[in-house]
Amino acid sequence: MYLRSKEITGITSKASYQKVVDTYYRTMVMFASNYIKDVDDAKDVVQDSFIALWDNRINIKSEACIKSYLYSTVRNKSLNFLRDSRPGNGDDELIQLQSEDNLSKAIIKEETLRLFYQALDELNENAKKVILLTLEGYAREEIAEKLSIGIDAVKYHKKQSVIKLRKQLQHHYYILTFLM
Repeated sequence: MYLRSKEITGITSKASYQKVVDTYYRTMVMFASNYIKDVDDAKDVVQDSFIALWDNRINIKSEACIKSYLYSTVRNKSLNFLRDSRPGNGDDELIQLQSEDNLSKAIIKEETLRLFYQALDELNENAKKVILLTLEGYAREEIAEKLSIGIDAVKYHKKQSVIKLRKQLQHHYYILTFLM
């Protein structure tokens, strides 16, 4: 199975808008967090960006345009937030955050994570928990204890999850090299 987005072709209704929010909200919060360290402030910026998306929906016809619009808007609103929250301080940091290289790296990172979490959502709950705890650095024994399952079950879920993730992310192989 080739992992693809859920065919967003534009924002033509509240349902299609909700699909965009469901698909990109978490990614945009993580992206905003590259600029704004307080998660609640990052969420506020993202919410403002989605409101702006809704206000401009008539001009946005494809998923590529939606993604571009969201990344640009979240970035600009994040930088505005930083500028307004500390006037006169941190000008060097703002200049560095505005660089194209920093933007490209942040977008690649967030898109990679979005694809990974999209694939992770396809796993059953226990398998998903095992993978997430593994990524947090827990040992098999600790995972087994936390989930109240046997070590063999942890090994099984991990093995099956990696097989499924490899299959789903086969066209995005670089993701697994970063995460596993």
